[in-house]
Amino acid sequence: MYTIDVDAKRNFLRLTLEGFWTIDTVRAFARDEQAAAARLSCAPGDHLVLADLSHFKIQSQEVVAMCKAFIDGATNASRRLALVAGPGLARIQYKRVMGRDAMRMFPTVADAEAWLFEAMPAIAAPNMPVAPQRHYRARAVPKIAGRL
Repeated sequence: MYTIDVDAKRNFLRLTLEGFWTIDTVRAFARDEQAAAARLSCAPGDHLVLADLSHFKIQSQEVVAMCKAFIDGATNASRRLALVAGPGLARIQYKRVMGRDAMRMFPTVADAEAWLFEAMPAIAAPNMPVAPQRHYRARAVPKIAGRL
């Protein structure tokens, strides 16, 4: 249902969430994630987290609410939290848990890692490739009156 990989050298946690969770799964995950963060050598709240939700199913409202409460009230919240989610309804649901300025959603792991480590190229460069930042510009859509 979930894995937590600890990269103590970069003060980084990589979370992989999968399947359909129960309230008990959320409780276990919250306990395990906070224990993993406490094992890092950085000051509390100075670590980075990437949560891969690519295979996380649409969850019950209770599970979503509990996940949001955990993120909002974590005793050792990360400096930055990147969520990776594919397109679809699940992505819309994940947006509900977003509430912090230092939390972003990305379509790929490479994009998420680039954002997480952009302020620390000396740390990120030897261990992983950093994807270039992508900038998206809105296009003007011409109005077509009277045509359908």
